Amino acid sequence: MSPKPPAETLPAQTPQAVPEVGSTVPSAPPAGSGPTDPTQVKPTAPVAANPTDPTPDKPATPMMPPARVADAPAIERYAIERELARGGMGVVYRARDLTFGRTVAVKITLPGVSGDAFVREAEITARLQHPGIPPVHALGRLPDGRRFLAMKLISGETLRALLDGRPDPTADRGRLVAAFEQICQAVGYAHAQGIIHRDLKPANVMVGEFGEVQVMDWGLAKEVRSTESGPGNATSGTASGAEETVFGSPKGTPVYMPPEQARGEWATVGPRSDVFALGGILCAILTGKPPFSGTDVYDIGVTQMGHWAISRDAV
Repeated sequence: MSPKPPAETLPAQTPQAVPEVGSTVPSAPPAGSGPTDPTQVKPTAPVAANPTDPTPDKPATPMMPPARVADAPAIERYAIERELARGGMGVVYRARDLTFGRTVAVKITLPGVSGDAFVREAEITARLQHPGIPPVHALGRLPDGRRFLAMKLISGETLRALLDGRPDPTADRGRLVAAFEQICQAVGYAHAQGIIHRDLKPANVMVGEFGEVQVMDWGLAKEVRSTESGPGNATSGTASGAEETVFGSPKGTPVYMPPEQARGEWATVGPRSDVFALGGILCAILTGKPPFSGTDVYDIGVTQMGHWAISRDAV
């Protein structure tokens, strides 16, 4: 029997010993080809991302450089893990719910920013028990007066990211149209409960790793009073509350905004306004472009749709 070679001359096999879920074990090299360099072996199929992995290889959505977690405020019951995104109104953190042991998203308003939108989002989504609408778990106030809410953490990508990542508008069209159908179902349910979204766009839709679709960001949503009878009051309506008579204060996203919303005519904004925005989303799915271009309400409303008759004073 030949002597056992020294341990240091054995080929390293540790990187190949236990392949991750979703990978394919590479075939063994031909006999006599010598030791295999594990750094040169590549799996024949990519490793599937683990939705429970706290540090996935590819972020679900583009994020700004995160602040240090130490900068995050302390919130009773929640352990902040890392920053996910930051915008003009607030910051979104990934956090651990210490009571139930689940991972959640915690949204906190920036200093000096009103928390009214957070309160509205929490109150409205609490009424919308639908699989296509993420639930809010908690609403609270920090010692410095800022509002926060804890909600379901969605794994996946925004519809906008999926649209922007297509090589051409025909790519993946079937899957995206199927996702659009789910968006319509969620919005239709909200309308049946007397709620309009008012800011429907691809960036406010999340598509999960397993095909689930979530309509996000209900901060501009409003309850409506129906002007027509019928089940669910979903055919027509007018906005209720303080904004009912406001003119010249457009809110929403201009390239998906219906004319009455662009003019700030809140008394006429209703379920049909959301339907207009849904048509804009479908336009982006089928053509690769939103129905309008530009970022200015006046330019979009007048130069592209002159009969809107929007004045500069109104915007």
